[in-house]
Amino acid sequence: STPTAHRRHLGLDVLGPFALTRDGHPVSGDTLLTGKVRELLFFLLLHDRVTKEEVGLALWPDASPAQVRNTFHVTLHHLRRLLGPEPWIVFERNTYR
Repeated sequence: STPTAHRRHLGLDVLGPFALTRDGHPVSGDTLLTGKVRELLFFLLLHDRVTKEEVGLALWPDASPAQVRNTFHVTLHHLRRLLGPEPWIVFERNTYR
């Protein structure tokens, strides 16, 4: 018999108290509940494909391109770590989705 791939499920409650579940289990993480990590998650959920520059203009409008590049990658790293090992956020053709 062939092994079946386990399909992962990510759940987000964004109306009312924010909650994140992975395969039905609550995910905790203080950085996800507030700040730019949460804002980045919401921004990506609301847009089909975005460039780093578009995210930068929305989340860090007064930052220089170098500051946006650094801050974006640090924030994205924190978000990906909290979401788990699955590729929920994908970079292709110079956009994130």
